[in-house]
Amino acid sequence: VRTSYPGEVVWYAGHWGWQFYADNANLRQISKSGAGPGAGEIVVVPKRVHKGHPPEGMLARVRRIDRWIYDARVPLRPTIGPGETFYCLTVPALPYLLESGDDRSLETFDIYRVGR
Repeated sequence: VRTSYPGEVVWYAGHWGWQFYADNANLRQISKSGAGPGAGEIVVVPKRVHKGHPPEGMLARVRRIDRWIYDARVPLRPTIGPGETFYCLTVPALPYLLESGDDRSLETFDIYRVGR
C-alpha cells in the first residue's frame, strides 16, 4: 500500500492477524467509536477478515479506486472453518481447507478514497 500510495494517510478495517501486519506497516486502524479517515485519505478493506462496524456515515463517503486480488496457485486455503483464513487459527486441526467454487483467492483488498 505504501508503494502504491506514497505520502498518503492510509487507514484499514479489520482485526486479528491482519491487524498485526497493518499496524507494522504503520497503517491507522478505523474505530467505530471515533477514529476514522478524513477527506482524501485512503482506506484498505480486506474481504476475509472480521472488520467490525465502520464509523457512522463513512461508507457513504468512500469511493473504490482499486482492488487487489491475491490468487491461490492451488485450491487450498490456509484455514480451518468458515470465515477463518491465514490471519488466525483458533482450534487444533489441519491448517488448510480444500476450496471449491469460483472464489479461490487467498485475499481480496478493496482500496477506497474518502470523499468530502
